[in-house]
Amino acid sequence: MNFILFRAYPLLCVLLFFTSCEGFFYKTIDVEIDEFPPGYAVTCLWTNESKVQQGYISKTVGILKPVIPLSDKADFFLTSNLNRNWNVQTQDGIDYNDSPILAGEILSIRVKINGAADLESTQTMPDSIKIIEASLKQANRSTGSNFDKPDIVKIKIKDNPNEKNYYGFNVLYIVEENGSIDTLMNSIGSSDPAFDIDFSSFALFKDELFNGKEYTLSLEVFPSRWGSTQNVVGLIIEAHHFSRDAYLYLSSLARSYYSDGNPFAEPIIVHQNIKNGYGIFGLANVNKYYQKI
Repeated sequence: MNFILFRAYPLLCVLLFFTSCEGFFYKTIDVEIDEFPPGYAVTCLWTNESKVQQGYISKTVGILKPVIPLSDKADFFLTSNLNRNWNVQTQDGIDYNDSPILAGEILSIRVKINGAADLESTQTMPDSIKIIEASLKQANRSTGSNFDKPDIVKIKIKDNPNEKNYYGFNVLYIVEENGSIDTLMNSIGSSDPAFDIDFSSFALFKDELFNGKEYTLSLEVFPSRWGSTQNVVGLIIEAHHFSRDAYLYLSSLARSYYSDGNPFAEPIIVHQNIKNGYGIFGLANVNKYYQKI
């Protein structure tokens, strides 16, 4: 016994020494960050769902700094292969109100700012996703051990052949309670081999594993109100077919969020596609599929 204590004594002394030194494991250091290069940024993420499309133009700034609006008005131009032409002068926001964007429509934006090269980008609106069928398998939450188990929603789709496709899915529950109908938002995840990453309420998928084929996606659905899930009478599946740039922007943005605060995470560069500037112009064709349960 004395021998064991003798062998452990030096180790205990070392531990006591380090733990008694305030600030030994944590140290604050000053880091110099270069000024962010001057320029301009455009953000436009548009869908076919609405006549009103919005965007934003600003000066570029470093991370954690407030957005700086333009000091002078900029000219924003929109053109398409379907004779859609529109322009506006603005110092920040863009509010475009016209007919919905059609599948296959090619949109180009251009921003003219005094003293700067024109900011430009072009996108093509994808087709809508063809959903063949959907089903719901609810978890048995009658016991406490299964209370946090997800429901499984399966969505069978027909993928467009001869092109890379980028999808996002959200699932809402239609619930009936006390004679009234309500819509229940959910969190989405997946262990499907085609699953890329979840972002906000979306599960993002690429078609690399099933290009041009029918495929059944499996989603893990975590209801926002567990008690209401026994009264589900239907599903609303929001299916987003993203342009490549919109998808890469959302997936890289999600990875950036998830790596925040992790000192061992690899640096994440958020995707952008604005020529002569910064930001994103992306499109998504959104359709809704209703399934009665």
